[in-house]
Amino acid sequence: MPLSSETVSLPGSGLVFQNSYSSLVTDAYRGAVLQAENFLQSHFVNTATISVKFDFQPLGGDTVANNAYFIYRYDYATVRAALINHATTPDDMIAVAGLPVVDPSGGVGFAMTGGEAQALGLRGPSGSPDDIDLVLSSSEPWTFGSDAVATFEHELTEGAFGRVEDLGISASHFSPFDLFRFTATGQRDFTGGRDGVQTYFGLDAAHVSGFALHNAISPGGLNDGGDFGDWDFTVNDAFGRGGAGIPANVSATDLQVLDVLGWTPRAAAGPTTGNDLITGASGGGDTIDALAGADTINAGGPGSNYLRGNDGDDSIVGGSGFDDI
Repeated sequence: MPLSSETVSLPGSGLVFQNSYSSLVTDAYRGAVLQAENFLQSHFVNTATISVKFDFQPLGGDTVANNAYFIYRYDYATVRAALINHATTPDDMIAVAGLPVVDPSGGVGFAMTGGEAQALGLRGPSGSPDDIDLVLSSSEPWTFGSDAVATFEHELTEGAFGRVEDLGISASHFSPFDLFRFTATGQRDFTGGRDGVQTYFGLDAAHVSGFALHNAISPGGLNDGGDFGDWDFTVNDAFGRGGAGIPANVSATDLQVLDVLGWTPRAAAGPTTGNDLITGASGGGDTIDALAGADTINAGGPGSNYLRGNDGDDSIVGGSGFDDI
């Protein structure tokens, strides 16, 4: 007997999942789904209702999961204005300030998922029973721990949140995530690898991360079929390559990607790059990341805080209580 359909919400977030399950979905599978959805709800507050149909079937080759979703088309001016109007964090401000004025798609246009369109205020809920069809491979020996949770986070952030790149190559349109694909020297690169140059996620030309995006196209023009919006060369990251028995988590850079795509974090911790002074709230319970530059990071007060610096000369000061530094 199939599991009952359910509505999944979390206090403090406007993000709602309406789940339905095939008869092959187990209780352990459902538990991993709920962990993934609650994690995303715990980090983002946008009002969006997304219906997801979950299945558990053998998938061919080395595919561990896949998802199919509806898309909605917009011209570049609409996409650019929506990203600008919904910029709420310092990273957003950097990202939208660097957006091209001229349509980089050359008039082909952009497409986005229903979830991202809702987050950006471009449409309401679809009313469809399956905004996303998500299939987890039953051929894999899942533990239904962080291996499955991370896989669901991977698939949901594609089909719901818009963490996909098309580049006018995998489909006859561009996607908003394409706008944040840069070479190491800060040039936008929409070739998908045909030029032989590695590309990375970046906010703008001056803020390029070390997270390499997948180049599916070889210099000879062969397409390996991989997703342009996935990480290359990462280990144990939910937005990279995972699978059964491979523990993985959502990283600070993963959350940064979703932020610049229009998803509003519960709290903006402050700029994540540069010479920043970042102080948490007085009550504790803060997660504060500084990714690059000479940063001063202070816990705002007593409580359990997670404070992390990265590249650069960082000064990190915990408050009284249990701080993970």
